Amino acid sequence: MKCECDGSGWFLQANHYHEIMEWVECMPCLVEQKEKQDLMANIAQLISQSSHQKLAKLLADFCFANFDDKDRLEKMVESKDFISLMSFIEVNLK
Repeated sequence: MKCECDGSGWFLQANHYHEIMEWVECMPCLVEQKEKQDLMANIAQLISQSSHQKLAKLLADFCFANFDDKDRLEKMVESKDFISLMSFIEVNLK
């Protein structure tokens, strides 16, 4: 199907019954979004079968590779600042 919205998810369509232009959701975009959500759910299910230790190691490797300020990272670990560390991971994974 051809996307009519140019990526915004909505487009204007004439409603001849009410004689107005109305915003309508783009079906190809909805289908793509649904497929993405299904894929993410399947990936999450597959990852959930991994051990906690393996996932923790992957996140630790990610933090070390992507965190420029190693001193700040070390201070977070020393003070056991879990909230700051998880906030960093969440922001940088998106």
